[in-house]
Amino acid sequence: MSNELIYLRFLQISMVFLTFALGYSIFLAVKGKIELHKTIMSIVLSITAVAVVGLLVTVFVFGFDYQSIKLSETLFNIGPDDMSLRLNIHRLFSCPLLIGLIWTGYTGVNNMAAQHKKSLIFTLVCWAGTAVTAIIFF
Repeated sequence: MSNELIYLRFLQISMVFLTFALGYSIFLAVKGKIELHKTIMSIVLSITAVAVVGLLVTVFVFGFDYQSIKLSETLFNIGPDDMSLRLNIHRLFSCPLLIGLIWTGYTGVNNMAAQHKKSLIFTLVCWAGTAVTAIIFF
């Protein structure tokens, strides 16, 4: 198994756990437990930021080439037959997700409830697209 694939498996497992944490945190917010919601979301945002930095480090420092992953090595191998296209589709969700997470976090920390709730929909759509493409494409 290549180093790229090992790191991707780690990210896939992390994404599944973070998705459950995100959902639970939203449930807590709906129930009015805002402080616990803020704590969990701070952890989710921090871990996601570390993962993004990790991806950048693996590419720019260690020279990982995620396009070189063979389709036969993917978990489900659902999607286009070109790994480059799969990466680009995944990035269509993951890049806006990073911006959405930052904005949603900013509005939450600064008690901008109306903007926070509005940004949630965008962020959740991007999160879902990122999670689904991460699992089925890689």
